[in-house]
Amino acid sequence: MDKTDKKQSFLSHLEELRWVFIRCFTGIVICSILAFIFSDFIFDQIIFAPKNTDFPTYTIYRNLAETLSMDTTLFATEFNFELQNRKMEGQLSVLIWTCFSFGVMAAFPLIMLEFWKYINPAVYKNEKKYGLLFLSSASLLFFVNRQQKVDSLNRIK
Repeated sequence: MDKTDKKQSFLSHLEELRWVFIRCFTGIVICSILAFIFSDFIFDQIIFAPKNTDFPTYTIYRNLAETLSMDTTLFATEFNFELQNRKMEGQLSVLIWTCFSFGVMAAFPLIMLEFWKYINPAVYKNEKKYGLLFLSSASLLFFVNRQQKVDSLNRIK
């Protein structure tokens, strides 16, 4: 929204909203392409990481059982299973939807920022501080959560 104009027509609001959607979609596409490039890492280290016996949660439960002098024979030494697709396009569909999902997750801070910039001119001053608090805390929590996942993945290696 142009700061010099106080009022906009309905069509100019729709045009501005269209550009918000285009920027969000572009961010999702770029992040999805990056997820496709790193799809081996995403599948091996994030999605299928719990199949490893040295997965952090599995290790914690095993150590807790040993500490409490419980029977640890229930814990597997390895997991033998095969994943099967029941449809011809199953493998490709899983890859595409996984990359798209990771693209949306990675672009989420951008999406929030774009929508905040769109609604910001219509929000009262006392509401802006709550909106900025929400935007900053949501982004902070998003990046802290991502950093914790990266740290746990580095410990696995």
